[in-house]
Amino acid sequence: MSIGKLIKELRLKAGYNSLSELADACGISKSAISRIEAGISKPTPETLRTLAPFLNVEPQQLMTAAGYMPNGQQPTHLETNWPETIKILRRSSKKASGYDKMIARIIEAALEDK
Repeated sequence: MSIGKLIKELRLKAGYNSLSELADACGISKSAISRIEAGISKPTPETLRTLAPFLNVEPQQLMTAAGYMPNGQQPTHLETNWPETIKILRRSSKKASGYDKMIARIIEAALEDK
């Protein structure tokens, strides 16, 4: 089952009969949830972490369904907070040596591909 279909199924099971109800409860826009459920966009780990408690599931279940981690694997801080991690890398790379900047760019590119 796709992550979008799973989220829709969990939304209905949790009693949110409309996208607006879930959007109002969790703070994610109705259009973003709609695109996820329709399979148009893939939710970020941060979005999945935000949705999980409203859908009555653990974030790991959604992360696994979205393909961010194999079954049973716990997410790392980098995986669940990648936008924050990228900001930290960008700030620290301004003060870093050439080698450190290269490593920061590699990590940033890998995280953005997720």
